[in-house]
Amino acid sequence: AVEAQFRRVDQLRQAIAHAVDREQAVRAVFDTLAYVADAPMVHAQFTFDSTVRTIPHDRARAAAILDSLGWRVDPRDGVRRRDGRRLTFTALVPGSSRNRERMAVTLQEQLRQVGIAMEIERAENRTFTQKREAGQFDVVFGGWLTVPSPRTLVGTWMSATRPGQGTRNDGRWESAAFDDAVTAGITTMDRDEAKRAFSRAYQAIADEVPALFLYEPRIVAAVHRRFSIPAWRPDGWW
Repeated sequence: AVEAQFRRVDQLRQAIAHAVDREQAVRAVFDTLAYVADAPMVHAQFTFDSTVRTIPHDRARAAAILDSLGWRVDPRDGVRRRDGRRLTFTALVPGSSRNRERMAVTLQEQLRQVGIAMEIERAENRTFTQKREAGQFDVVFGGWLTVPSPRTLVGTWMSATRPGQGTRNDGRWESAAFDDAVTAGITTMDRDEAKRAFSRAYQAIADEVPALFLYEPRIVAAVHRRFSIPAWRPDGWW
């Protein structure tokens, strides 16, 4: 019974992933000033992998999965119900981030079109952080800063089963395959082997969909032509 429940949760996550058009959402909020994110990686990292396979936007597939789980559209308001219970959840969003607020509104409309009601809770920074760290949320629109080294995955996405791991893994997602791949990537001294290991990690997290990775901002700076500058570090755009 427990395994069946977990399978239903996994299928529900996949349905939500199919329902969200991440490319349209990123264009709506950023125009061309952000990349669509496929995994917890950024273009500046040597382990960036453009071949990661993500769950594609497919509204019909999302609807079919929800139907198979027993969530049926109620013609009275367009929201799906099962055993009289509405398919709804609340998204915690920091009020200080206009980008995440706008992204939440965009996804709210996309999910509404498949019968999912996502409510938005805007919280000031202190309240947002307290709730996020305590796990007091259904969904959180979080943001992560990273550095050139993919080692940051130890704190953000590895299982919180050992000291120093998963300290920012707010949803307490666990994956042995992901943990093993990250560990292999950060311990090897061979660059190509490290890239292969992290590619396995990125694909593992994309397959299980513990989160929808939405965007990586493209930082743009303008410099007058009278200045002669050297090459800039990708983590120090100024």
